Amino acid sequence: MSDSTGDAQSVVDAFVKAWERNDPDEIVALFADDAVWYDSVPSEPYRGRDAILAILQRYARHITDVTIEVVNQAVNGDVVFQERIDRGIRNGKPFAVEAVCVFRVEDGKIVENRDYWSPAAYVKKPTA
Repeated sequence: MSDSTGDAQSVVDAFVKAWERNDPDEIVALFADDAVWYDSVPSEPYRGRDAILAILQRYARHITDVTIEVVNQAVNGDVVFQERIDRGIRNGKPFAVEAVCVFRVEDGKIVENRDYWSPAAYVKKPTA
């Protein structure tokens, strides 16, 4: 368990800012070496920094101008729960993805990230 609720929240806040900068190296640095990331549950997870970095680099080639609106956030010890809207440009077209993201943070690093969102969001017309 992390030292305090503030530590978990500050790590996740840094994660959001790194996504907005579209910086895979900065994002992956916030993960523990053996972290697990479920991108769009249910799915097979990416395990470990190398696997996570590979998918982040792939995303960075197709996604730009990311902004993340955290609609609601709750923190309980080492767990951060976010309801959010991720917006940006994917392959030249605007997107808006509503998501719920659950993070577990230990010793200042994300050890688990479960993202709940629908891939169909990329084919829907984004809302303001």
